[in-house]
Amino acid sequence: SEVKLKEGVYESHADKNSVSEGIDMSKLPHFEGHRFGRLFSLGSSVKSGYVSNFKNRKKGKKILKGCMCLFSAVVVLMTAIFGSVFSDIINAKSSYNHNVFYVYTPDGDISASLREAAENGDGGIDYVRLYYGVPGGDSKLKFITGFFETFESVYYDESFRTHAVFLDTTLCEDLDVVAGKNKKLADEEIIITTKVADELLELSSLGYIKEYGDLIGLISNSYSIDGKNLRIAGIVESDESAVYLTELGMAKYVLQSSDNNVYLGARADIEVENGKAVLAIRDPDVDGVKYPRIGEKVTIEGRSLEVTRIIKYYHGYDEWLRAEGVIKKDSYKFFEDITISAYPDLDKSQLYEAIDKVMSERYFEYYDYYYDHIEEFYAQMYLFEPNNTDLWLIFEKGIKDMKYMYMPEEYYYAAKYKEANGRYPTVDEFDEIRKDMLPVHEELRKYYDMYSKADFGMSRINIDRAAYFVNEKDYIEFSKQTGNTDDSVKSTDKNYFYEPVVPVSYSVDMDIGYVNDRSVKYTVVHSYDPERTAEYLDENFGGIEPPGAFANALVTPDSLFENAIRGARDEIITGIITLAVMLAIMSVCMYFIMRSSLMNRIKEVGIYRAIGVSKKNLVFKFFIEAVVLTTLTVFVGYLFVSVFLFACLGASPLVASLIFYPWWMALIVLVVLYALSLFCGTLPITSLLRKTPSQILSKY
Repeated sequence: SEVKLKEGVYESHADKNSVSEGIDMSKLPHFEGHRFGRLFSLGSSVKSGYVSNFKNRKKGKKILKGCMCLFSAVVVLMTAIFGSVFSDIINAKSSYNHNVFYVYTPDGDISASLREAAENGDGGIDYVRLYYGVPGGDSKLKFITGFFETFESVYYDESFRTHAVFLDTTLCEDLDVVAGKNKKLADEEIIITTKVADELLELSSLGYIKEYGDLIGLISNSYSIDGKNLRIAGIVESDESAVYLTELGMAKYVLQSSDNNVYLGARADIEVENGKAVLAIRDPDVDGVKYPRIGEKVTIEGRSLEVTRIIKYYHGYDEWLRAEGVIKKDSYKFFEDITISAYPDLDKSQLYEAIDKVMSERYFEYYDYYYDHIEEFYAQMYLFEPNNTDLWLIFEKGIKDMKYMYMPEEYYYAAKYKEANGRYPTVDEFDEIRKDMLPVHEELRKYYDMYSKADFGMSRINIDRAAYFVNEKDYIEFSKQTGNTDDSVKSTDKNYFYEPVVPVSYSVDMDIGYVNDRSVKYTVVHSYDPERTAEYLDENFGGIEPPGAFANALVTPDSLFENAIRGARDEIITGIITLAVMLAIMSVCMYFIMRSSLMNRIKEVGIYRAIGVSKKNLVFKFFIEAVVLTTLTVFVGYLFVSVFLFACLGASPLVASLIFYPWWMALIVLVVLYALSLFCGTLPITSLLRKTPSQILSKY
């Protein structure tokens, strides 16, 4: 307390300073003024801010200033990393085809209704096809723009990535072609829309890919048709995210994900009539499944087909000959018939000697006779063993010498002798040349070296148990409508790798084995009037039970958007909390730096107030000091990281896929950093100036 106690008796004294009469103010000279109480200008405040904050050599302040610079840099970096989530949300509306719906199709009745709606144009529907698995939106596509070899591997530049829904070329026949073609397409050739093309060109960092025409010929390694990668053949004008395949190519794309062992007959060089089927089977008794016989019916996706032929797998040529009913003579009988035909007048005693002579001279002709059906056997064998390199070289590369791998070795060398001399060697001649013979597999090794593993393309089917080959028309129908299917048609390959796109709303903890089941079918519905189609599908198919608790029976463009937003929420919350903590720590640092500076200058502030300096002018002075401090600490860290990020984004498209930091986001971050820093920087002075000048001088 400021009360003083003195010894004695209180006495009242007159106030010596009191005046008996008032002061005559009229005697003072006239004075006019404006902006009273302003002592500090912008220049003096900037100088004061620099001197008070950066001429101080206290170690604690230097550490705090360094922390502010570091925290601002971390805030910028984390904003860019979490910005990829905001990018997903911003692009969510444009990341899927708004004209495509998906309807869960558990039975043939629903499938037939959707097919009928497409044929009649009901509800704005103009196209349907099947989809195996639970849909999560558009398919992801990556395009190869080039490659180079290293000592260890081949590196492919997969800079181009986009998304689209696979549709039929019947939907783009009336669209304007801006590059390439839209007619006479191969099954693996695709047509893309200008929307897809624009997205690819926007991602291009290559000088030779800047226009629509530059995209023609680009190959996608995301999907393949019959073992061949998809290739851009044309671009059509459209605002849809779509990729168009031929009708047959679309059927191959759909059914390659099916759980049914149904294949196009032409893919295995098997001719099949419409409404018929050819069964290829390894073991008819496996798993106790009943297979149809020739002339019986098999039901596939609600369609009944007659089995006209059965191809069985045989391990050896002799077994195949017996099964095909081909009877071959033994070698002695073969040469006996030749001898009798050449020398009909010989008696028995002369015949035996003549047979031995003919056999010695023409021994290798028997191999020509016995193995004259070998290529048919190999074709059957290749149907069931498509990964057999020897057979691949025979049928795909035309290396006919590989057929000798499954025959007696001497036949190969005898055949080579015939190529050089026009005839087979005799037995005596062969005995001479066989001394220098290598095993056939070593002799033919050059063909393995000629075609590296990278050239080994797998374009045929791999029959795990049995397969049905059908006509092209039936095959296309199977891709558009589902229905009852016999057990003998379904695949039993439990290790088949198939993982459809799972919507981001799915919990990572859930058991997704059911939704990955290839037997789960949806129907892709394309609409020319999405609003009308949404109402039609909801009215007619809204009551269908979904295939699982985490799947929807009706997937609409709106639900795809909701899924995209829902999946990003957790990441957004995590990012906001992390950024808030970093900003809070930085704000606390700013507050203590400014408060520390103020504590040493409180008497100075009190004097300024006592002589009439206004609160506004003092707040202005400390505000400018806070601006100087923020610019030389927070802004430095912000500027350094921002320039680095923009340089990386401009140099590599790969960085653009990892972070999202556009100029407007950089501006928002800068405003937030300055706002928080200036608020916390001026908070100590505004709190102090609530007191009167006398309180400031007497208390501090």
